[in-house]
Order: sequence, then structure tokens, then C-alpha cells
Amino acid sequence: MVTERAFTVNAGSIFHIPKGRLHVWGNATAKLARTLLFIVPAGFEGFFEEAGMPGTDLSSPPPPPIPEDF
Repeated sequence: MVTERAFTVNAGSIFHIPKGRLHVWGNATAKLARTLLFIVPAGFEGFFEEAGMPGTDLSSPPPPPIPEDF
């Protein structure tokens, strides 16, 4: 099933995205935000290790991804 559904959450909110569901999320404000992910069962965290870049300057967001890196 494909649906287009958007929602806004506030600090401290919790939500669930079922396994296999296509999704995208982001911060729609100019304020810094933190996200705590629980990935259950384990295994998908390897994606972030492979696709991400280690943070060097924690005072600013990371640079945008470079398409050639994919």
C-alpha cells in the first residue's frame, strides 16, 4: 500500500514506522534537532555505518551527500 501521509511531532514524541514501509523524515525547522532511533530487530544499523559520514564538527550539520558516493 502506498499512501502520502505527513505529520508533525514535538520534542519527546514517539512514533513507529513498520518494517518495509518506504519513508522519509526530516527537520522542517531551522533549529537543531536530535533523533533517537531504535532498530528492532538489530541489523539495519549497518546501513548508517556504511552510508553515513563520521561527524567531525558537532556544532554544525553534516555536508549534503555526494551522489557519486552512492
